[in-house]
Amino acid sequence: MKCERCGAEYSGACCLHCVWRMHWGERIHEETPQQERMKRAQNIPKVDNLDTAKGVCNITGSEPTPYTTTLLSCTCRDFRKSFSRKDVAPCKHIYRLAHELGIINVGEISKVPIASTYVPYPLDKEKLDSLAENSKRELFELSYAFVCSRRANLWIYHRNEPNHSELLRKGILEEELDRPERLLDVYHIKDLRDIIKANNLRCPRTKKETISLVYSLWPSIAQKLIELYHMVRLKEATRGAQWETYKYLRETLFPVIFGFPRDGYYEFWGNFISEPTD
Repeated sequence: MKCERCGAEYSGACCLHCVWRMHWGERIHEETPQQERMKRAQNIPKVDNLDTAKGVCNITGSEPTPYTTTLLSCTCRDFRKSFSRKDVAPCKHIYRLAHELGIINVGEISKVPIASTYVPYPLDKEKLDSLAENSKRELFELSYAFVCSRRANLWIYHRNEPNHSELLRKGILEEELDRPERLLDVYHIKDLRDIIKANNLRCPRTKKETISLVYSLWPSIAQKLIELYHMVRLKEATRGAQWETYKYLRETLFPVIFGFPRDGYYEFWGNFISEPTD
């Protein structure tokens, strides 16, 4: 399928081109140590067990066990050292994997081309700068989730939860009114089954079926559960500028070294309550 964010073709749960750009940025590859790693990546004879959908492979190195390499990590000594120093950067094996996946060309050392036909919406820096600190961090999390393609463009919040209210008020988020039964996803399946048992009904096996059954108990029960929450999504114009929004907020909110955020990068991750289950 074709990625809506960067235009690249991909076949897994997420677009690996977007994963690469989000985690490593662009400037890191211009550093001298990274240029050297890309040169050494050309000398790796082959990769084994390449999974183009998940972005993982095995590469034989100097250690007895082959390295397990993904676009974000590697079991080699070079990557482990950079991780321990917090100046995390791709090793030569990661660059070779990215080359095999068509994300970069390690033969073109001066440039790291990204396949893209995507034309972004203009970034509204004025609106972003006007946001309160917590609202910026909340938007950064949603941008992280959306750009990485690991979460759908739908999130559930308690109506009294304050961090997202400014984003709604300023038109960055909007309320999603379709399929209100998905709001029941915030409840634990045990609590939903207790409601079903209290109504002398048989409990389904999956949470999706359980949610459908509880929602059918409308309005006496389901309405009381649903009215506490609402579902929001990024507005179309916001979605179109999500990669630029992510980069801008990352640079303004967090200290950056080698293009990778240091401490605090994940500090606010998880403020939203849940992502609806399909």
